Amino acid sequence: FRPGDNLYSVSTLAVDAEELAALALAHRPELREEQLGTRIAAAEVKKAMLRLLPGLDLTAGSHHDGNSYLVNNDWLSLGAAVSVNLTELFTAPEAIAAARAERDLSVARREALSMAVLSQLYIAVAAFEEARTHHATAQRVAGIAQRIADALRSSGTLGAVGRLRRIRGEVDAQRALLARDLAEAEAEDSFGRIFLAVGADLSPDGPAEPTLEGLTAAIAAAANSVAPNSTARRN
Repeated sequence: FRPGDNLYSVSTLAVDAEELAALALAHRPELREEQLGTRIAAAEVKKAMLRLLPGLDLTAGSHHDGNSYLVNNDWLSLGAAVSVNLTELFTAPEAIAAARAERDLSVARREALSMAVLSQLYIAVAAFEEARTHHATAQRVAGIAQRIADALRSSGTLGAVGRLRRIRGEVDAQRALLARDLAEAEAEDSFGRIFLAVGADLSPDGPAEPTLEGLTAAIAAAANSVAPNSTARRN
């Protein structure tokens, strides 16, 4: 696109916030890491409890003795021994309590991180909607300013207004177009922040320096795979 074109349209998001929240909870790598941490902490609790179990040793053997005075020179032996680590008996309650505390802390940390992720997502969605409204207003203002500039240009041809007034109208129109362009950039940035909050990777796999058209199509396809029916601007 070129600044000043009248072909601008911001991206649209066809997925509601609840669906995006579910995607964020499933895709954010921080939450996956905390989930693994919770599983490890739960395993540590089981490990601390298993240390309390006594050890069991089983032995079996075949023996032979060449002493001629023995009645049986060959015999089999079986044995079993149970052992208990007395140190573990005293330290296990503290170890189990510490492992459970670590598990509870991991769960609380994951819940807090989930709230932070959802807050980031909802703020990004609200910012995108506000940016879309701002862009629509800027686009209407730019259209009005352009029509005023056209009217002043026509009046200047007929000699109804002075040259300075025409120049001022042109400057106001260009300023309105610039504000529209900035509003467009802000809306697209907000659109991308939604996918950042979801945890989706929109960067395409391909050559190091893809063409602009190919990069735009790849990003749009990746965005649609995460949020179906949402459209990224392709102008």
